[in-house]
Amino acid sequence: MNKRIVSIAFSTALVISAGMATYAVLADARSSHSETKTQADGADAAIPSPTPTIARPQATTRADIDSALAREAPNLLKAIGFAERSDLTGLSEFMSWKQIPCTTGDTRGGIAPACKELGLAEGATVPMFHYLLQTNSYFTRSGLDSKLGPFLKAKPSLGLITRNTDGTGLITFTLNDPAQPDLRGLDFQVDFNSATPLLGFVDRFAGSTPLDSIREDAARSGKPQPSILYISPAMKAWEDEKSAAQSSPQPAPGVKPN
Repeated sequence: MNKRIVSIAFSTALVISAGMATYAVLADARSSHSETKTQADGADAAIPSPTPTIARPQATTRADIDSALAREAPNLLKAIGFAERSDLTGLSEFMSWKQIPCTTGDTRGGIAPACKELGLAEGATVPMFHYLLQTNSYFTRSGLDSKLGPFLKAKPSLGLITRNTDGTGLITFTLNDPAQPDLRGLDFQVDFNSATPLLGFVDRFAGSTPLDSIREDAARSGKPQPSILYISPAMKAWEDEKSAAQSSPQPAPGVKPN
């Protein structure tokens, strides 16, 4: 009797063990299949890290930042004044002009205008100011009248100042041109330590504020943000307007918004 009970128990144990092993293999196979499907479907992709927030500005009022610039970067303060007065002639005195050889002969695609067009001998250089939209995009002084001049007529007002640890930084002027409502900003790359602090410029439209660029650069590079020296009320309003537009539900294709 005891032998028979032992035999039955042993047989049962074998069946249970085999069943457990089979279940483990099937579970592992299902798990592997599920992981493969998930990875193939892209559903298990890494969640992007949160977009960095912007640090509080060091100066809370325009008087504060003007006072700080008067002590630390007086030429930059003068340049800001000329920009806000729409004075391109005065502003040009604080631009860092790059000497670029005029384009020789029938060469196409040169950075500077043709020597013949300028009445210069081949090898002569032309002072040009950097347009930051492209690496090799520059304007002569006369070219700035048509490119930068209209921006300076759009009531530029100091909106943002940032500074990097190497002394370079960014200045953005908010713009107000009823004829071009989407044209909202004018950026200048600057060098706080230079007698000619303006390094280059680019225009900016409503959908992307300079604070967006700072956040994106910090998220992409993992490096610290530049020091935020000043943010104007107009810049904050632009940022709030852009955020509200991005969070509003968009109509389906072919459906006109109310």
